[in-house]
Amino acid sequence: MIDCDHLEQYRRVTVMGLGLFGGGAGAARFFAARGAKVTVTDTADADKLAKSVAGLADRDIRFVLGRHEESDFTETDLVVANQAVRPENPFLESARKRGVPLVTETGLALALNRAPWIGVTGSAGKSTTTALLHAMIRRHDPAALLGGNIGGDLLTRVERRPAASPVVVELSSYQLTWIGRDMEAGFVKPPLVSVFTNITPNHLDWHRDMEEYIRAKQALALHERPSSWAVLNHGDETLRQWRAALPCKILWTSRRDSGEENACFLSRPPGAAEGEAEGGEIVLRVDGEAPSTISARSESTTGPMPSRPPPPHGSRAKAMPPPCAPALPISPACRTASKLLATPEASPS
Repeated sequence: MIDCDHLEQYRRVTVMGLGLFGGGAGAARFFAARGAKVTVTDTADADKLAKSVAGLADRDIRFVLGRHEESDFTETDLVVANQAVRPENPFLESARKRGVPLVTETGLALALNRAPWIGVTGSAGKSTTTALLHAMIRRHDPAALLGGNIGGDLLTRVERRPAASPVVVELSSYQLTWIGRDMEAGFVKPPLVSVFTNITPNHLDWHRDMEEYIRAKQALALHERPSSWAVLNHGDETLRQWRAALPCKILWTSRRDSGEENACFLSRPPGAAEGEAEGGEIVLRVDGEAPSTISARSESTTGPMPSRPPPPHGSRAKAMPPPCAPALPISPACRTASKLLATPEASPS
């Protein structure tokens, strides 16, 4: 792990992967601004990366494009690894053998972050959930940040903000493969609240099998404190199996009352169809306290929402449904995480 209190000691930094959508630009800017000699290396050629390279033209950065050179990974003080590359990549293994520390851009941002943070993941719906959650929290704290796989570069923004303002982070299974290791090593503090939309087969061309994919997702909550929360979709069979594995409290979200002690669900008005939210209430029942309710009408609780979330950071923007009416169980997860973050327990430690 690297020493975040003395980043100036890393005079030579290799950033692995620039990409077409700015995936490595934040790390390159971050270390170049601190006077480091930064090398950006990518297997894509200069023509393909022309726009990304032009975006860093105001910095003194060395580019190695169309290939990787082993010396850039062994004769350096730090490697910022592409988080979409598996940790056992041969160039990264060469760096490890030489004792060169490895970090990812998102992992470093979370390590530098001193505020409580919420992690959102799942096989589907995580971008919409993350954007909704961030919009709700910003109603209470305009300085709240959005980052990870959505919302743009987090690393260069995380230090220029109030220390108590929360960070909402969307995390893919690729990122969690790395960040899970960071949390296990104590480099990254675990989230105050983790949110899981669902688990279905995905990215099995990258993960060895479904078991590895599930482990990567679960890592988001595995190191939470007993007083922290994981918000899980009760309708997902895989997530229900995590009940005994997580060290934190669990809040179950569902379309109807699951009967769990800690639960968030939709109370439909009489005669309403299954899943219909109009005129109903979202019910939150936590720690044996009297249930609290929130109107299911989005305009009465959250105000205007963006027509779609910001494009994912470092990857091709994809079409997403407009987050207008609450889509359960995502909406209870958002509203619940927002409420949990507002408790006195949320102060940074």
